[in-house]
Amino acid sequence: MKAKLFPFICTILLSIGAVAQEEEQVVSNSNKQIGVSITTTLNNPTKLSPFSYFGIGGYYTIIDNLAFEGIAGMGSWGYYGTLSLQYFIPEQENLFIKGTCMRSGGGKEKNLSTMGYSKYADTQINLFPIINANFTVGRVVDIYKSLSFSAEIGYAYRFGNIEDKYRILESNIVFDEDSKNIVSKMAPGGFIFSLGLTYNL
Repeated sequence: MKAKLFPFICTILLSIGAVAQEEEQVVSNSNKQIGVSITTTLNNPTKLSPFSYFGIGGYYTIIDNLAFEGIAGMGSWGYYGTLSLQYFIPEQENLFIKGTCMRSGGGKEKNLSTMGYSKYADTQINLFPIINANFTVGRVVDIYKSLSFSAEIGYAYRFGNIEDKYRILESNIVFDEDSKNIVSKMAPGGFIFSLGLTYNL
């Protein structure tokens, strides 16, 4: 399913970029120095109960074609924050690659029933922080004046063993493999697809 989804999304991104290049604009919003952004991300969309998150942040252009971005928000694993470097490919200003460090969760208690079917559905677990390194490619399309739309796809690498990232609050319960898989599917990591709106100041 992932293999079929990936080229389909790539085709959409390239098509959006081609349409945008046909419209002449004096200065692309991707070259603006500072802006604020809203993003929503779907993680592992082909899995049951995928991890998803929504955030608000901003970016600052350090040098030509290179921008720094910071975002904070809420996701399935709790609050999260990201720091990113976004590089716009020369002569392809609307096409970018991005490297991101992301920290999710910590101190949040969650009921397993919100994550999918399990015979331990009412079991409470405590979520520990998870660190991810994300790599994505995407495009920015100028919509109207200072408003831009972006779409990106990529992969999030999760550091550490998922079984070390949560604690079962009831000492007499040990999860079976199905329940462990449900928790793993909810944790950030794997294929990611993001959409965002940016207002360039």
